[in-house]
Amino acid sequence: PDGIASLVAAHFGKGKFYYSAGRIEERDYARLLDRIFSDSGVVRQRRIAVEPSTAWKVESRAATLHGRRLQYLTNYNAIPITAHIRDDRGRSLPLSELRSGREYPKGGIRVAPGDTIICEIHE
Repeated sequence: PDGIASLVAAHFGKGKFYYSAGRIEERDYARLLDRIFSDSGVVRQRRIAVEPSTAWKVESRAATLHGRRLQYLTNYNAIPITAHIRDDRGRSLPLSELRSGREYPKGGIRVAPGDTIICEIHE
């Protein structure tokens, strides 16, 4: 009733149940999930780091095909981004962009606004 968002965590079986009431900014959902994952002990093998950090509208998915580790990224921002795929220690992983065949040994790849790239990760 007072307009302040609320988040309640309740133990349920072997886990927790989260209930959110109120509106939070769209970009804050990522922060909320990061916190829940950290508190739950979830370790992500890979994460996407985006520059500039204010450009948060990026979609990414991973897949394995015949032993190849693939990742696509779509930039929904109005500005170009540089994306790094990082391992669980924060290191940028070397990439190759599949359409152009270009190699990115330091891992930073530029993605234009509205563009989608498909990469192979070299670990």
